[in-house]
Amino acid sequence: MKKSKPNILDCTLRDGGYYNKWNFDIDLINQYLNAMKIAKVNIVEIGFRFIESDDFLGPCAFSKDNFLHTLDIPDSIQLAVMINCSDLNNELGWNKTMKLLFPKSVDESPVSIIRFACHFKDLELGFKAGKWAKKSGYKVGINLMQISDRSDSEINRFTDLGNKNLVDVLYIADSTGSLKPFDVKRIIKQIRTNWSGEIGLHMHDNLGLALQNTLEGYNQGATWLDSTVTGMGRGPGNTKTEEMLIEFTEEKDLNNILPLLKLVNRHFNEMKKNYGWGTNPFYYLAGKFGIHPTFVQEILTDPRYNEADRLTTIKYLKVNPNKKFSLKMLDDSRNFYETQVNGNWNPVNIFKDQEVLIIGSGNSVVEHKKSIISFIKKNKPLVLALNSKTIIDEKLIDYRIACHPLRVFSDASKYSDLGSSLIIPNSILNKTGIKFPKNLETYDFGFTVEENKFHFEDNYGISPCPSVISYALLVCASGKSSNIYLTGIDGYKNGDSRNFELELLFDLYFKNKSVPKICSITDTRFNLPIISVYNLI
Repeated sequence: MKKSKPNILDCTLRDGGYYNKWNFDIDLINQYLNAMKIAKVNIVEIGFRFIESDDFLGPCAFSKDNFLHTLDIPDSIQLAVMINCSDLNNELGWNKTMKLLFPKSVDESPVSIIRFACHFKDLELGFKAGKWAKKSGYKVGINLMQISDRSDSEINRFTDLGNKNLVDVLYIADSTGSLKPFDVKRIIKQIRTNWSGEIGLHMHDNLGLALQNTLEGYNQGATWLDSTVTGMGRGPGNTKTEEMLIEFTEEKDLNNILPLLKLVNRHFNEMKKNYGWGTNPFYYLAGKFGIHPTFVQEILTDPRYNEADRLTTIKYLKVNPNKKFSLKMLDDSRNFYETQVNGNWNPVNIFKDQEVLIIGSGNSVVEHKKSIISFIKKNKPLVLALNSKTIIDEKLIDYRIACHPLRVFSDASKYSDLGSSLIIPNSILNKTGIKFPKNLETYDFGFTVEENKFHFEDNYGISPCPSVISYALLVCASGKSSNIYLTGIDGYKNGDSRNFELELLFDLYFKNKSVPKICSITDTRFNLPIISVYNLI
């Protein structure tokens, strides 16, 4: 028996709006709606229906009827909007909020379908609002977010509520992009033990399986299938509408998708180039480990994170899971520095009156390696290497120093192998749960970050930024070193905010009259005194 075609629900303007604040050009929206009509897409989710915002958001964030009436909406297309269940949990109450959001009857509104995006804890609230919407004449879908984390009993609770409240479709939403085809099959089978109504699928593409998962779900009986043009959506994006249509369009009708393909080439590919959605190894890892994709989206667009930082952040989030995105947690993964941290070690016994060479990881160390080694052998400074990178022979390094929690978390196993003693604030060890082997000698110099401040005491220091070079300078200053030489502190690419951070650091350093003299022996972009290493050997 031939299966009927599914309801294809294109949610480009809703899911894609995370990139442009739902501020799509009106002409583009109308071209898109016409392309959907010709391609025989029968449902378009035109946007969210947010209650309010303290930021500028475009019309598809609110999708108000007066805006929708200005669009050229084809008769063949049903319009849907989405509500975040968490928005209903407010002082006004869900009932008054729904009346505020939908003041007109379904007969007077261009919208005929309302979908509620619910985390498991908000399900009861979502179904109450869904029941209200059903009584008002709307079709209702309930999207259970992060369903990959739900147990069979929780899925049963989902279907129980669906049966009691008579909604139209229950949606599997793969928020973390972690599902594989056999997972989709298992979840649908579990849903079918207690639900005979329609099932929908909203798949994310972290693992590159969004289309495959969607097709598997369709084969298992799902009849509402979400997609977006070019996969436009947060992070790795979603099932691609153009690929879905190819799967469900007969060969003789393929010309129907030509307007959409033209739209992709003329508009959406350029947006994709600008905004950068689509899967990559970091999104793949997030999907594999069940990490919310917005964490990855943030670290990909933050210039403070290089590839190593990104990988380490994902590793940290894996062992410190949080299925709901939180900027605070992301900041915490980068900064573990409390407002006041004392160490238990005073560096003065080792550093006093010593010349110190601080070795960073810049290319200048590689370029001038032989001369730097000659400088070390001739002048015999105390050699302090930042983090775990090995460019100079470890036998020439006296101490390694680290303070970046993510970097330490990633490199923990390396330090004991390297053999050098490690200077590190114990506060970040306590918070990350890192434990070094007993054979690794560590020195606890406290470290904290405060805006526009460079200050040191006997056993701790305060820096304006969390960089390891700032920590090293604090140790040297507290230890009363005579001179500090730098190499490998080259600077970053133009536009990288770390350049500004270090410029501020050095400015504050030189304003402090009790710090050791400092100069770079290799080239640097920072405004530092320079004495060529070739003049010192």
